[in-house]
Amino acid sequence: MEVCGSLPAGGGKVGKGVWAWTPEYHYSNYWDIGIATAAPYYTWYIQKVDGTNVYNQTVTDSAIHSHFLASNYYRGGAQNHSSTAANCGICYINPG
Repeated sequence: MEVCGSLPAGGGKVGKGVWAWTPEYHYSNYWDIGIATAAPYYTWYIQKVDGTNVYNQTVTDSAIHSHFLASNYYRGGAQNHSSTAANCGICYINPG
Protein backbone atom coordinates (compact mmCIF):
# COMPACT_ATOMS: atom_id res chain seq x y z
CA MET A 1 0.00 0.00 0.00
CA GLU A 2 1.38 3.40 -1.01
CA VAL A 3 0.91 6.28 1.43
CA CYS A 4 1.67 9.91 0.54
CA GLY A 5 1.98 13.11 2.49
CA SER A 6 3.79 16.43 2.46
CA LEU A 7 6.96 17.91 3.87
CA PRO A 8 6.59 19.80 6.03
CA ALA A 9 3.82 17.62 7.47
CA GLY A 10 0.52 19.45 7.52
CA GLY A 11 1.42 21.85 4.72
CA GLY A 12 3.31 25.09 4.56
CA LYS A 13 6.82 25.63 3.23
CA VAL A 14 10.36 25.62 4.61
CA GLY A 15 13.04 28.21 3.92
CA LYS A 16 16.69 27.83 2.98
CA GLY A 17 18.61 25.45 5.24
CA VAL A 18 15.49 24.17 6.99
CA TRP A 19 14.81 20.46 7.48
CA ALA A 20 11.44 18.73 7.34
CA TRP A 21 10.76 15.09 8.30
CA THR A 22 7.75 12.80 8.21
CA PRO A 23 6.25 12.87 11.71
CA GLU A 24 6.51 9.09 12.19
CA TYR A 25 8.66 6.16 11.14
CA HIS A 26 6.90 3.77 8.78
CA TYR A 27 7.51 0.12 7.94
CA SER A 28 8.49 0.44 4.30
CA ASN A 29 10.76 -0.66 1.46
CA TYR A 30 10.29 2.19 -1.05
CA TRP A 31 10.23 5.99 -0.82
CA ASP A 32 9.79 8.73 -3.41
CA ILE A 33 9.81 12.51 -3.28
CA GLY A 34 9.01 15.39 -5.60
CA ILE A 35 9.08 19.17 -5.30
CA ALA A 36 7.10 21.79 -7.18
CA THR A 37 9.16 24.99 -7.08
CA ALA A 38 10.66 26.99 -9.91
CA ALA A 39 14.24 26.50 -8.68
CA PRO A 40 14.42 23.19 -6.80
CA TYR A 41 17.57 22.47 -4.82
CA TYR A 42 17.30 20.12 -1.87
CA THR A 43 18.73 16.95 -0.35
CA TRP A 44 16.34 14.20 0.63
CA TYR A 45 16.99 11.45 3.13
CA ILE A 46 15.69 8.11 4.32
CA GLN A 47 16.51 7.50 7.97
CA LYS A 48 16.28 4.46 10.28
CA VAL A 49 14.84 4.69 13.80
CA ASP A 50 18.37 4.78 15.28
CA GLY A 51 19.09 8.02 13.39
CA THR A 52 21.23 6.43 10.66
CA ASN A 53 20.67 7.97 7.24
CA VAL A 54 20.53 4.97 4.91
CA TYR A 55 20.06 7.03 1.75
CA ASN A 56 20.46 10.62 0.60
CA GLN A 57 20.37 12.38 -2.75
CA THR A 58 20.87 16.03 -3.69
CA VAL A 59 18.31 17.12 -6.28
CA THR A 60 18.23 20.10 -8.64
CA ASP A 61 15.18 19.26 -10.74
CA SER A 62 11.44 18.88 -10.23
CA ALA A 63 11.26 15.19 -11.20
CA ILE A 64 10.06 12.51 -8.80
CA HIS A 65 13.02 10.68 -7.27
CA SER A 66 12.71 7.24 -5.69
CA HIS A 67 14.67 4.61 -3.84
CA PHE A 68 14.05 0.94 -2.94
CA LEU A 69 15.64 -0.50 0.21
CA ALA A 70 15.34 -3.45 2.60
CA SER A 71 12.09 -3.47 4.59
CA ASN A 72 12.47 -1.72 7.94
CA TYR A 73 11.10 1.26 9.87
CA TYR A 74 12.13 4.53 8.22
CA ARG A 75 11.18 8.17 8.01
CA GLY A 76 11.75 10.48 5.07
CA GLY A 77 13.05 14.01 5.16
CA ALA A 78 14.50 16.83 3.14
CA GLN A 79 16.60 19.94 3.60
CA ASN A 80 15.91 22.93 1.36
CA HIS A 81 19.06 24.51 -0.13
CA SER A 82 17.20 27.03 -2.32
CA SER A 83 16.55 30.63 -1.35
CA THR A 84 12.91 29.98 -2.36
CA ALA A 85 10.67 28.48 0.34
CA ALA A 86 9.45 25.05 -0.73
CA ASN A 87 7.47 21.97 0.17
CA CYS A 88 7.63 18.40 -1.10
CA GLY A 89 5.31 15.52 -1.73
CA ILE A 90 6.68 12.32 -0.21
CA CYS A 91 5.42 8.74 -0.47
CA TYR A 92 6.34 5.33 0.92
CA ILE A 93 5.19 1.77 0.35
CA ASN A 94 4.39 -0.60 3.19
CA PRO A 95 5.29 -4.05 1.79
CA GLY A 96 3.25 -6.07 4.19
